[in-house]
Amino acid sequence: MKTLHIPKQLTRAGVMTEEREGEKVSKRVSISSDEPYLRFDWMTGEDYYEVLSHKKGDVDETRLKAGLPVLFNHRRDDHLGRATKYDNDGHRMTVGTMDDIIWSEGADAQTKKKDVENGSLVGTSVGYSILDDGECIGAKDGIPIYKFKWAPHEFSFCTIEADTTVGAGRTRSAEELKAAGIELTE
Repeated sequence: MKTLHIPKQLTRAGVMTEEREGEKVSKRVSISSDEPYLRFDWMTGEDYYEVLSHKKGDVDETRLKAGLPVLFNHRRDDHLGRATKYDNDGHRMTVGTMDDIIWSEGADAQTKKKDVENGSLVGTSVGYSILDDGECIGAKDGIPIYKFKWAPHEFSFCTIEADTTVGAGRTRSAEELKAAGIELTE
């Protein structure tokens, strides 16, 4: 059995997708996906891919149910608001649309809201912790892929995201992942 040394708190990126109803465009905000993310284990000096399992029961939804804090660039003192809804389709976590976020009335939060609405700030990133030792589910280019149970703590609108398949107005399908040479097993 291989032991991975994982930090207590981690971050990954997300995106927003657009949904059109007549003339109104509603940006759906995704905060996480099961996209493999390359990590480095500093204790062993080895790379591995991290997959956040979105399978029912593998995500601790406590903070999602309470309303997930919305930050800017994971800075706890840069609070933008609270996400009041969420959805997990088994592969991606979304926190509803822009209308489902209660935005702070502060000037900084209102400026960031405008940046999200006009498309200049579309990246999202989730702050989370890993809840188990992970399960090896395959490999890509000789690098093992581990799937983990996890707990989100907050999500941030961010300037540089790690997972470009999530955020404000973005999606990446299973077919696109397969075309990129990434196949996951359940």
